[in-house]
Amino acid sequence: LKERMDSLVGVWPVILLMTLLLVGIYSGAATVTEIGALGAASALLVSLVLGRLTIPSFMTALTRATRNSAMILTIIGGASVFGI
Repeated sequence: LKERMDSLVGVWPVILLMTLLLVGIYSGAATVTEIGALGAASALLVSLVLGRLTIPSFMTALTRATRNSAMILTIIGGASVFGI
């Protein structure tokens, strides 16, 4: 049991973030879209505070997210051209 509790030390920010977001949704304090934005901003803040996010890793994440969005928009654009 002690090993399990010790392993939870690194996971507490994720558990806290999930709990707060679910409480926000189920209490009606915010819509799902607002909670999504709040969750993304909170995860960014937590990673900055804990020192897990560096400038190079942040730039890599932005590059990958941009590439994925461009791929999805290319698929949608191709589908609209061909009338699907």
